[in-house]
Amino acid sequence: IQPLVENALKYALEENDEVCTVRVSAEDQGDIMELCVSNTGSAFDADIMEKLENEVISSQGTGVGLINMNRRLKLIYGEEYGLRLFNQDGCAVVVVKVLKEVSRDAAAVDRG
Repeated sequence: IQPLVENALKYALEENDEVCTVRVSAEDQGDIMELCVSNTGSAFDADIMEKLENEVISSQGTGVGLINMNRRLKLIYGEEYGLRLFNQDGCAVVVVKVLKEVSRDAAAVDRG
């Protein structure tokens, strides 16, 4: 969550000099947890993750971090998990979808 909050602050403050609000929340969905970081003051391009992965746009340093985070989450938890980036109600929003518990085998994959 920490790199997502840092990104929210960086891009929100980079694009304007107004007050920036960053909100971090979590939603318990049974076996799944969705963690959300949203901020005012910036917005994502449409289909930003796909554009970064396909190098349609170049990352400004943090895009690589988002791609790596998403890939690692999918490797550990499965393809239906990971990051979603979108805009809603004037905010840039990142949702991290993960299982609350992961098997030892999947955790071992992450450690190599």
